[in-house]
Amino acid sequence: MAFFDKLNDLAKNVGDKANDAIETTKLHSKINGEKTEIANLCRQIGEYYCAKYAAGDCPDPEVSPLIAAVGTHKATIAEAEAQIRELKEETPAASTVSAPVADGIFCTACGEKNGEGTKFCRNCGNKL
Repeated sequence: MAFFDKLNDLAKNVGDKANDAIETTKLHSKINGEKTEIANLCRQIGEYYCAKYAAGDCPDPEVSPLIAAVGTHKATIAEAEAQIRELKEETPAASTVSAPVADGIFCTACGEKNGEGTKFCRNCGNKL
């Protein structure tokens, strides 16, 4: 009977550890949720001060250089987005039709040769 008692104790111990792991995971999830809420509130505070600065009212002179830096970063983002739009307009759209060959099909995305009748590239998964 001692063997079965040890086995029973081992099963209880494993069950307790599993419950502890589940509880720990729940607590980590709760912590991450609270951190997300804090980040959202801080973002809202930041947006409030940015809006006040844009309206010409900056109540705290220590915040002024930080808000000006945000404006600089927004301008950089706008320039990069404009460059992306220009590149997309200049580059003709690549052909999405696969090139058939005598004994297979070449993928337009990666150039891999695939067998005849294949619907997806075996190398990259692109639709042929």
